[in-house]
Amino acid sequence: MKKAIQTWSAGLALALWAQAAAGAPSGGKKSGLRVDPAHPRYLLYNGRPFYLIGSGMESICQPWSRSREQWRRYLDMLRRNGFNRVRFFPWDLCWQKELLPAFSPWAVRDAKAFDFELTRFNPAYWRLVKSIVKMAEERDIAVEYILFDYCCLRDGRTEKPWSRCPLAAANGNGGAVPGGIGKPGVCLFADYNDLDLFRRPFRPQWDWKKRNQWIQQAYVKHTLDQLGGFPNIYWEIMNEQGWGKVEPDGVRWTRHWLAFLDKHDSRRHLRSINAADVYDQMRGIDIVCEHPIPFFHKGELRTPEAAVSVIARNLRFGKPVVCDETGFFPPPGSTADETWRRSSPEQLANERRAFWFSFVAGGHWTAACWQDFRERDTHRWARHLAEFVRLVNYREMDPHDDLVKGGHCLARLGREYALYTGWGARMEVDLSALGDRRALARWFDPRTGKLTRASAVGEANGRKIFEPPSREDWALWIVAASSRPRRAEGAPAEVR
Repeated sequence: MKKAIQTWSAGLALALWAQAAAGAPSGGKKSGLRVDPAHPRYLLYNGRPFYLIGSGMESICQPWSRSREQWRRYLDMLRRNGFNRVRFFPWDLCWQKELLPAFSPWAVRDAKAFDFELTRFNPAYWRLVKSIVKMAEERDIAVEYILFDYCCLRDGRTEKPWSRCPLAAANGNGGAVPGGIGKPGVCLFADYNDLDLFRRPFRPQWDWKKRNQWIQQAYVKHTLDQLGGFPNIYWEIMNEQGWGKVEPDGVRWTRHWLAFLDKHDSRRHLRSINAADVYDQMRGIDIVCEHPIPFFHKGELRTPEAAVSVIARNLRFGKPVVCDETGFFPPPGSTADETWRRSSPEQLANERRAFWFSFVAGGHWTAACWQDFRERDTHRWARHLAEFVRLVNYREMDPHDDLVKGGHCLARLGREYALYTGWGARMEVDLSALGDRRALARWFDPRTGKLTRASAVGEANGRKIFEPPSREDWALWIVAASSRPRRAEGAPAEVR
């Protein structure tokens, strides 16, 4: 018997605020952000499914992000549009031409000289950051806090982050690491097995490696004391540590911090690091962090569809894969990276596509890095991705591109299929696992969130052929009738 592909009604009304993908807590003790033990590619927040839809990077050093009120409006905007993670970057202070003492984690002795007092911390900074994390918690938004930044360890032709880095000994910065470059010095400690050096009184006469270790430990411990009580925090140990292969000193240094967090982070928050191909060497890393931008991937990222291959090769680690600092793609023929602040209609549409390609690949994508706090089309479109995430049982689905020609596919074989085509290509879908069961199919418009009826227009090589409504991007949702999820409250009944 041929499989019957029937249609559902359009216009399904979804309550975004109630969606499980946003991670609304269920009451009781807040367990915080966790890897889903039953589905380790995905996350839970306070015990409920949490599909991460995040931003690229934020700080408190930019004109649009220096006050609690600016952050409150921004977090409200993100929440309204289905975003549920921000990525907080304290090291932005190294990239500023002028040091504003209020935005330094440490006390500042001389702002003009970027001179820090690294044995004392700045209460104003930590009050503001804690209020931001608290506001994010109230909105069920996770905060990835970047503990260290590899990009601050070298001066460029125009930017001088190492000359302004608190860890540098040169230029009166108060730090311990000598020389005109911070790598590998920042990763060199006197004793990697000593997890409690910070408890001893600081001694200026110590060897620089011991001073370096004490300064970093004191900073991380203070961060844990200030922010470790929040359930929505997780740590990125270092931003962009690995550009193809991490140096051995960097691996030793990272293992030190994993052991340090094991000992001193009582809530055992999740840990991430952008460390290229060495995740299997680091017990205790929970989240794989990729930076799929042309600077690192050269000719690979010409279209947003490349997100599929980026995620596929990282799924081998058996962890959630989150693509940070993303969202721009050089036009055909270009050899240079495009600016991260570029927001042409084509660029924004490609950013939307990258979110969807990542979803059907079994991973997570984030908005372009260093955007200001204004609402963009990407934010509004992400709301519809969040709606779709709520509809499908994605946690039990696996990437199955073998089942489709002309698109990409997540599937629970014989039960549910979520497919996506980036430019309206005709999709040929192998639904043989359905057997004789009836199935229900609908198109989902990533630009509007509307559902419309879908019907196979033919068959080729034993596969059903579906023709998208236009040459834009479309998602196709197919569910065996016996596997149909419970309708959202207020949704119209099925139309046969």
